[in-house]
Amino acid sequence: MKKEFKSLYGAFIISGCFGILMELLLMLFRVLGLPYSGGIMASLITVGLVGSILYVFGLYQKLEKFGGCGSYLPFSGFAAGTAAMIIGMRCDGIPLKKAIFTTLKMMLIFIIICIAVCFFFGIIAALIG
Repeated sequence: MKKEFKSLYGAFIISGCFGILMELLLMLFRVLGLPYSGGIMASLITVGLVGSILYVFGLYQKLEKFGGCGSYLPFSGFAAGTAAMIIGMRCDGIPLKKAIFTTLKMMLIFIIICIAVCFFFGIIAALIG
């Protein structure tokens, strides 16, 4: 039971830190003059870059070990996973260009599936109530 509690605590702390980082970035981009939607997009891009950079230097893996799902769910986890795919393919000897395009195809498939699932549940929600 103690190990599960530690995992829950880690997920809460890591995801909370990413949430605070996103809010701070959004506030910064709003102060710099971006509209709300532009600030969100800039914040997501920034957190994605941070996640990728942390993964490349081996630091995101430590966040994953401590935070579990708390590190996977934020957008930075998606970016770190993308970086991990490219690095993994490069370690297997796949050329960089092919690794990037293969990863982009897989990301596109993932995003299309997510959109389809959201659309499906949106229709169900509309029909129910």
